[in-house]
Amino acid sequence: MSLKRLIRKINRSFGKKLTSLVVALGLLIIVPTSIYLIFTTSEMESHITLQENVITNSRGQNLSSCPQLIIKNTDLNNRISLGNKTLIGEQFLIPDHTDMNRNKKIQLSVKKKQAGTQAFAQGNCEEAKKLFAEAKNIFPNDPENIIYLHNVQVGSNPLKIAVSVPIGNQPPIAQEILRGVAYAQYKINETGINNRKLLVEIINDDNDSAVVKKVAEELVKDATILAVIGHNTSKASLAAAPFYNDQLVMVSPTSTSDNLSNYNKFIFRSVFTNREMTKTLAKYAVKTINKNPIAVCYAHDDPSSKSFTVDFRKSVNNEGGKTIEIDCNLSSSNFNAVTAVSQAINLGANGLFIDPEINQLNTAINLANVNNGRLVLFGEPTLYTKEILQGQVEGLVLVAPWHPDVNPSFAQNMQSFWGGPVNWRTGMAYDATQAIIAGLQQKQTRQGLQQVLGSREFTAQGENGEIKFDYDSGDRLGTVVLVTVSNKNFKSIPVK
Repeated sequence: MSLKRLIRKINRSFGKKLTSLVVALGLLIIVPTSIYLIFTTSEMESHITLQENVITNSRGQNLSSCPQLIIKNTDLNNRISLGNKTLIGEQFLIPDHTDMNRNKKIQLSVKKKQAGTQAFAQGNCEEAKKLFAEAKNIFPNDPENIIYLHNVQVGSNPLKIAVSVPIGNQPPIAQEILRGVAYAQYKINETGINNRKLLVEIINDDNDSAVVKKVAEELVKDATILAVIGHNTSKASLAAAPFYNDQLVMVSPTSTSDNLSNYNKFIFRSVFTNREMTKTLAKYAVKTINKNPIAVCYAHDDPSSKSFTVDFRKSVNNEGGKTIEIDCNLSSSNFNAVTAVSQAINLGANGLFIDPEINQLNTAINLANVNNGRLVLFGEPTLYTKEILQGQVEGLVLVAPWHPDVNPSFAQNMQSFWGGPVNWRTGMAYDATQAIIAGLQQKQTRQGLQQVLGSREFTAQGENGEIKFDYDSGDRLGTVVLVTVSNKNFKSIPVK
């Protein structure tokens, strides 16, 4: 039995005062084997005092101060981490088109991060901190590593939140969300929240409803978690929401479905609703550039896609325009892009609205390639990804909750910090974290946090302006932006 485990055992059995006394006298009794070991204080360097999860010697040096992670549902063991395991490996960080020099940096950085997680798991947080810092210096664009770097420095009595993202099947989107959370954690931990630092637990839920339900149940049971940022898709958020009801605040940075409005008093969003976004997109399509009528193509099996498309149709009609129904179900295994585009053109469409589920981006790219610029393409925020730029999408018009042009100085700071550009998911995840931080500055309990965020007076400063939630629905209030694809880049369009 190790010395540390022995001290913990004595501490639990006899109390801290007796433990300190026994160790200070230099006497340790190992009861199971009836062997008596005598240590002098010089041989032990100094007596060790156990305080919760922190072991220090008389010189004040931390021997073990890593935050503890206890997972009740063992099915989630490989999905949850505070810094004790690597969730984002090099296979998720190295895209196909990356150059070899960048690949080597990523590989070396991941090795450092993995060594850091091993040190973290062993309770050696000074070594973990050193390794995470080295990994950051080699490759600063890994948000998991940055969160772990700041987690090892939270000290005792941190304020703990969770962020649940789809690392396994949508790693780019997961990283985009984590960057917003990591940057907010970095900024607030410079000063702290009432002298307490923010500890962030990362979860991989894969946008899988079955996994999400287990995750939500686990988070509710962990009383140390005060809020969760997530989930990514509306389907995932709707699967989790019943578990959080009246128990745990959820702030989603990316779920836009109207079905989450008025769900319960613990559900909030830093992203705007479908209704707000479709109004802006429809007005631009019908009134500004006069691309009417517009054919619609969406994922019939996805609640978020269905909800957004229904609202888009209503908004187009409200603007005096018209939508055309075509045989275009992105969820169908028999989907035929050639048939869909031909049908839209034959029925007199001037525009094509595309609304895929997040795992249907390749299908959307194929549809855009078949269209080949014949119809003006319109879409919702799901299409705001690097992947979509691989298709024939020049002139595509998207509505989005945020664009770097909204706050250029923030965007520049983020780009400098991460060594690369950020998009709306990062901005909304940052705002979600900022809202939770602002709430925790007033009250540090689950119920108290909900009361603060849900009050009519609550406001926080985000990077798309003021963060304020509708008192009844929990929806974010504010203004959306329009974005177009120009020369393989997303550029903002002034909203009139």
